[in-house]
Amino acid sequence: MKRNHAFPIEEKLAALEHALKLLNTSITITHTPMRTLKSMVKGNIIQPTIEKLEKFANLKM
Repeated sequence: MKRNHAFPIEEKLAALEHALKLLNTSITITHTPMRTLKSMVKGNIIQPTIEKLEKFANLKM
């Protein structure tokens, strides 16, 4: 029976996630079917930033 082999990017993401856990951070890397850095950045950085900007804009008006 063959073992499932992770793609190199998945191995790197798993290593990064482990390192972040060792640093006691609250970040988690979500495992989506694509498992790309692009989706991580979009979901974890860009979307919260947009939400904060929208809240700031609503407070100013």
